[in-house]
Amino acid sequence: MQILVDGDACPVKNIIVKLGADYHIPVTIICSHAHYTADQDQRADWVFVDSSYQNVDMAIVNQAKKDDIIVTQDYGLASLLLNKGCDVIHHNGFIYQNDNIEQLLFQRHLSAKIRQAGGRTKGPKPFNETDKKQFEQALVQIIEKKKHNSR
Repeated sequence: MQILVDGDACPVKNIIVKLGADYHIPVTIICSHAHYTADQDQRADWVFVDSSYQNVDMAIVNQAKKDDIIVTQDYGLASLLLNKGCDVIHHNGFIYQNDNIEQLLFQRHLSAKIRQAGGRTKGPKPFNETDKKQFEQALVQIIEKKKHNSR
């Protein structure tokens, strides 16, 4: 088991790295070169890929294995990873599951159609401390469940 992070727009990388260290789970953060920073937490492996469209997503799909934990806000990527048997979580603590992913993808499709027609759609609410706490609790819940099931 490992934790893979879609790192380009992930505001909870520090929480993920800390929990990975606490639970002795390897963490890999995958980002495009455009998001390179010099202050990378050395407790995680950092992988940088070309900034081309979907390169981070494809790197995650290629590296992910059954029972890995993936952190992403991308519904399409989440859908692919659920099919591989991964646990997938949004950085706000929402856990993607087979019974909710189709509705999310459909809503994303409808929003894209509205925008293509010149309409406006509501964006995400600002990320806050409550979201961070919810994420940490949800990630701990996933890890604890996996640890318990592997006994």
